[in-house]
Amino acid sequence: MSKNKVNKYKIGEAACLTATTASQLRFYERIGIVTPEFTDDSSKYRYYNCEQLCEIDVIKRLQYMGFSLSQIKAMLKGKDEFLEQGVALSQHWIRWIDNEIEVLKQKRGYMEAYNHLISKTLAEYKLSSYIIESIPQFEVLLFGRTAKLDNENDAYEMFTAMSLTAHSSAANDWYRSTYAYKVKLSEAAAGDTYAEICTLRTALSSVHTPAENIVIEPSGLYAKTTQPMRIEEVSSHADKLLKLVCDAGLSPLPYYYVLLMSKDKSGENRHIRQICMPLEKGV
Repeated sequence: MSKNKVNKYKIGEAACLTATTASQLRFYERIGIVTPEFTDDSSKYRYYNCEQLCEIDVIKRLQYMGFSLSQIKAMLKGKDEFLEQGVALSQHWIRWIDNEIEVLKQKRGYMEAYNHLISKTLAEYKLSSYIIESIPQFEVLLFGRTAKLDNENDAYEMFTAMSLTAHSSAANDWYRSTYAYKVKLSEAAAGDTYAEICTLRTALSSVHTPAENIVIEPSGLYAKTTQPMRIEEVSSHADKLLKLVCDAGLSPLPYYYVLLMSKDKSGENRHIRQICMPLEKGV
């Protein structure tokens, strides 16, 4: 390698080091802004030195600031009038950038507030926890009195009123699985919700009960929760379920069921709650 090529960079290397392209460097050369330090006569390779790489970087920065190539060319040649224009233009850009920073700060503030609101909403109202689906026909056995939610003594009293004693296998199977309350929508916001005790059976029961205590729920659409909840959370979940129904343009019946998973076959309490809200027939 000849001495004049030491610490020099071919056009491809220069383009790579300055994040430009070979064609852009040729254009700079053609308009007289940056000319390679020398060109090999035999190979026609262009070579740039380290100072020229820095100069190319300055040119790119000036272009980004809004200077034209003719202004940049004049400034690099040191013409005073263009240098004065450069100072004025750079001051103008500084003011514009400062203004943009303030605008962006304001937008960031709006976005942070929006993000906080959306995060809070998602935390309180998980859309995946509320669904609308078709549920098979089931039989509702009602107890002709109201009771506070999650009152197992009142639920057990229902068995006696319906001749479903704890010694009956049907009653035992039911009591170990689930019981429910029928709650009016107008009472959904009450702190201590009292509702009618009932049980839901997806298969018609063979147990003999008074006819007035049986209601057959038709097959249809129901809005329901898909997650466990505490008794004190029932009202808020019912409100969110109702909102989902209304947002979907559907009409709910004026009540909903709170299902409580009571005891499993081992006799352990599970207390998994679910809300099931029937929708008007024909929706």
